[in-house]
Amino acid sequence: MSPVAHRILVATALAACLLLAGCTNTPEGQGQGPGGAPEGQVAGPGEGTFWMVWVHGRETHDPPPGYACDIALDHAVDPEAQALGYEESRYSFDPDSLAWVVAFDHFEAESGCPLAYTLHVNATAARERLGEGPMLALFVHANGTLQVSEGAWLPPGGNATFTYHGETVRDGEQVAVEGTYTVEHLGPWPTEALEPME
Repeated sequence: MSPVAHRILVATALAACLLLAGCTNTPEGQGQGPGGAPEGQVAGPGEGTFWMVWVHGRETHDPPPGYACDIALDHAVDPEAQALGYEESRYSFDPDSLAWVVAFDHFEAESGCPLAYTLHVNATAARERLGEGPMLALFVHANGTLQVSEGAWLPPGGNATFTYHGETVRDGEQVAVEGTYTVEHLGPWPTEALEPME
């Protein structure tokens, strides 16, 4: 399958997932910039809090890669404890201006290699390509609603799971790809949720 055909297949699958999820209603304030704020600005839920969004998933390859990754984690999301651990040498936070954080944790299942693994802090949009899957774009609006890839809308506390599949070439060999990822809008977290990792 050509790269163009692969992207069309992924886009079609994503659109179908969005429609099946029934998440296509547009909230008030759609005409505003990301976060419902003027361009170049972001909006948070209130003083001492920030919006926390977690994108996590995995991608499988058939045949699988013949290697394993050994990476040092630079962040860790713990939804039950409302805690976000982070590596101080890589990330810094200003609690007084923190509006939202998006954590991407998307991995190649067999090798453990990160495909989209980073924190986005206060950006007007958070965009990451999920391995061989889609380019995912996220926006938080002033009312707290999360806009996912210009189609799905999640309220604080909402989540949605999506799948994709296609083919790629590795070392001259055709590889079948299947992936799944979940977008969780974890709602407002206190700035005390930020914990430097030891």
